[in-house]
Amino acid sequence: MILNLGVPRTGTVYAQQTLAPIRPHGHYVPDMAGWPYSTFQPLPVEYTGDFTFAVVRNPFDLIVSWWSLMHRHDVQQHHPDRKLAHLTFRDAVTLMAHRVDDWPRRPTLFHQLFGDGWKLADMDYLARYETLHDDYAEIARLAGGTYTPKPPANSSERDDYRGYYDDHLIGLVEDAWGADLSFFGYSVDGPVGTALTTFGPNPRPTSLKETAQ
Repeated sequence: MILNLGVPRTGTVYAQQTLAPIRPHGHYVPDMAGWPYSTFQPLPVEYTGDFTFAVVRNPFDLIVSWWSLMHRHDVQQHHPDRKLAHLTFRDAVTLMAHRVDDWPRRPTLFHQLFGDGWKLADMDYLARYETLHDDYAEIARLAGGTYTPKPPANSSERDDYRGYYDDHLIGLVEDAWGADLSFFGYSVDGPVGTALTTFGPNPRPTSLKETAQ
């Protein structure tokens, strides 16, 4: 079986529709301590041994996607974070960058991917949202499953994420989620090639020598 740890807004619904055989859709957390957010679920013991992967996305892009999603009428009916739709983007980012009780929150958007001591959790594959199709095809190949491309799923209506930011908001995101930007190698313009982890099969921390190259 294929298991997606399911970081929100990283193609989790799309994975459910295109990868097989895959575990039920969810946003799974190995350790729920300190993460009471309602859509997160403890990782079932019976999923141990699955081909496990996760997807990361540029924090600048992810934040725009989350705020835009809250404006969808169906989401407004039930989502606990729907109040963000009543804020300007500037006020929404300011709130998310300072809160500690909901997700997205500081200090990381990708807490599901880290274990004790903020070490990258054991997984078989780490993908980027920016290369989703190629990564899903490779995940299916390695896991002995199938990948059947389909139109985007659970999308939100928005423009290019960079147009939402000014210098103040860029600084706010860099302050709140600087660790994510450094570890996964992102800037406001996209992947920067200096990540502190490898991607693809069996992700692992990079050395300072590798990072400098």
